[in-house]
Amino acid sequence: MKLQELSIGYHLPVAKMGLQKVCKDLTVSLIARKPLLLWSEDKMFDPSEISPTFGENGQFPSVRGVGMNIRVTF
Repeated sequence: MKLQELSIGYHLPVAKMGLQKVCKDLTVSLIARKPLLLWSEDKMFDPSEISPTFGENGQFPSVRGVGMNIRVTF
């Protein structure tokens, strides 16, 4: 079991910031992909990362990513 994606966002108060003439809505989010392996019999082994289609005999470490999202509504 693993956590595939986690997203935490904050809705910025546009009116209090004095930006209501520029935009209607402003949201900032932090996104993490594959941040945590919750349970596995072997901590160094993630069965979902093995691809029998391409003939992989081994396994590469799980690729994790962190990003930021800024959403502006005009």
